[in-house]
Amino acid sequence: MPNRVAVIQSNYIPWAGYFAVMAAVDVFVVYECVQYTKNDWRNRNQIQSDDGTPTWLTIPVRHLNLEQAFMDTRIASGNWAMKHYNTLRHHFSRKPGWRARDAEILALYEQARNMDFLHEVNRLFMDWAIEATGIQSKVVYLSAYPEHPSPTARLISILKDFDTRHYLSGPAAKDYLDPRAFDAAGIELEYVNYDELIPKFLTGPKPAGNTSIMQLILEGNYEFRCD
Repeated sequence: MPNRVAVIQSNYIPWAGYFAVMAAVDVFVVYECVQYTKNDWRNRNQIQSDDGTPTWLTIPVRHLNLEQAFMDTRIASGNWAMKHYNTLRHHFSRKPGWRARDAEILALYEQARNMDFLHEVNRLFMDWAIEATGIQSKVVYLSAYPEHPSPTARLISILKDFDTRHYLSGPAAKDYLDPRAFDAAGIELEYVNYDELIPKFLTGPKPAGNTSIMQLILEGNYEFRCD
C-alpha cells in the first residue's frame, strides 16, 4: 500500500515546490485528464536573470474552446523550441550546470520541436527533470479517468485506486476540497507547507518563487536530496 500519494496537474518544467512534493510521496500522479486552463502553468514557466528580472518560456498552443481537454491540446508551431533553448543558453551559458548539460538540453528541444501535443512535451521535460534531480518516487501519468459527480469525488476515487490512506495536497486546494469527504473515505488529507518542504528537498541559495526547476539545474549550485 502506498504510504503517501500526491495528484497534481501537468505543467511545463515546473518549479521546485512541484518536485519537492514529488520527492515527498511514494506515488506522484500527474493529473492529465483535466480541462486545459489558459494563462496557466500548463504551457509556460519562467526563469530569472541574476538581477531578478523574470523571463517567460511559453509554448504556443491552439486553444479552440473553453471545454478543451488538456490531452487534446496541440502545439501551434515548432518554432518555440529553439527559442526556448536560445533563451536558456543566453541566461545560463556561464553557469556550471549549463556547461555540464548543454548537449542534452539541445537534444531535448530538438526532440520537443517535432511533438504535436502539449502533454508530450511536458512529459519529456518532466522525465528529464526527474532524472536530473534523482527523485525515486513512482510517477504515473494519468491520461484518462471516468467522470464523477464532483472533483473531490473523482480525486478520492483515484486515490482509492492507488490504495492509499494519505493524500498530500497543494495548499491552494483548501479553497475547494471537502475534508469531510476524505474523512468518510478513510484518507488522511495533508496540505503541504512549501516553506518547510522545499529546504528538505533542496540545498543551495533560496530559489526565487515560481522559478522553473530548469533554472536550478542549469545554475548548478543546488543539491537535490530525494531520500
